[in-house]
Amino acid sequence: MFKEFYFDIDQLDHPETMYIPYLNPLIESKLKMKGAIKYLRGIEWKIVDDFKYSHKEIEAKTLFLWGQNDEITFPVSKAEKMVEQFDATCYFIKVPSSKVMPHEENPEFVVEKMGAFFKNELP
Repeated sequence: MFKEFYFDIDQLDHPETMYIPYLNPLIESKLKMKGAIKYLRGIEWKIVDDFKYSHKEIEAKTLFLWGQNDEITFPVSKAEKMVEQFDATCYFIKVPSSKVMPHEENPEFVVEKMGAFFKNELP
């Protein structure tokens, strides 16, 4: 499952990027593990399915930074289509060489695009 997190699967060889921030808190705390399991069991899929309607209610500018190489978890081809669901200004930017964790695989690019978004410098 975790190999789909990263475009560069060598990331999985580094505990500081994979095991420490994501798995250790669950391993070290029964409360956190119970919370994670409760969350996963309690996902209300109707809410997720209704995003196509609730996105129209968002009035704020929105920025999607999406891993361009994600083809399985949240496929970029499907994610791009979400922009059409927004009435407000919505930007969709593919983050190169990344999958589900674009902020970790290409942090400089992500920070650059976030800065441009908050400064109103995106086209």
